[in-house]
Amino acid sequence: MQIFEAVSQINLGYLLGFWSAKVELLQTNYRDNWSIKMETQNLEKPRETPTGGVQTYMAGLVMVVAGVVLAGVFLQALYFAVFLIGMG
Repeated sequence: MQIFEAVSQINLGYLLGFWSAKVELLQTNYRDNWSIKMETQNLEKPRETPTGGVQTYMAGLVMVVAGVVLAGVFLQALYFAVFLIGMG
């Protein structure tokens, strides 16, 4: 049972890590497309610093997901330590 829990924690950590990387990639693609669109319309580029809206929300979301992934890794190490203590 403990092995199953440890494996499920590993899988959850990988899935959350993959999802956060995908969110980061989508955010980068959105920013690049916006820059290209602004250049083709001969307007000034948008500011690079996030001033609110989608960029700040996405950055916060990535930070939350990273925190959840770190918590999953910590729980995985805790489960493994408990498993080793139970074996010995």
